[in-house]
Amino acid sequence: MSDAAAKEKEHRATVHAYTWAGYLGLFGCVAAVVGDVVTVGLRDGMSLMAHSISHTAAGKHSLIVDTGLCIFAAGILAIAWSLHHWRLGGRYFRAGTIALGLCAISIFFLAVWNGYDPAAADDLGLHMWLVYAMSALFPLSALLLAGGFGEVHRNWKRFSLAGITLWVLAGPLYYVMPESVKGLFERVTMSLIVIWVAGISLLLIQHGRKVAARTHL
Repeated sequence: MSDAAAKEKEHRATVHAYTWAGYLGLFGCVAAVVGDVVTVGLRDGMSLMAHSISHTAAGKHSLIVDTGLCIFAAGILAIAWSLHHWRLGGRYFRAGTIALGLCAISIFFLAVWNGYDPAAADDLGLHMWLVYAMSALFPLSALLLAGGFGEVHRNWKRFSLAGITLWVLAGPLYYVMPESVKGLFERVTMSLIVIWVAGISLLLIQHGRKVAARTHL
């Protein structure tokens, strides 16, 4: 295979990777939401309003929500990889893709490590550190990526910054919420990540199709 043919093959793979990463990101969003809702529905005495996602992911039927979160983490990792290969925003954008990848890893380990289940772990130390990591890495990555998204269209930058603002405002409010609605408020807050990931997934699909059309792939 000639160098030109090899480069063409690599280019085709990269272009299609944008689209598939977007689809995987969307699938991960659906999997995370469905896994949580289905698990709560199968557990007697558990509700979306009063019980946290961590409670849902411990005990009976926890494999369902854990699987959904693992697929969600895989989707985020695929998005981070694709964004890393998209020449936007310079070094800050690249740093944002790394932070997003680390956020995905923290979600993955939250799912696979039964740290919230007293029957499976001695304390919640690692679980809480992973929660703190995810809580910091998501807004950090969205902030670092925002400038690059602005190169595509200013509304994508606004979208990313709006997600950060709502996330930062929601964090402190969680601790003053009545216990009876903490589960619901946590899910509303976590939906910010899901919505952000879904939005960036659509952006990648759109970008992949545009590049494919431009290069006749």
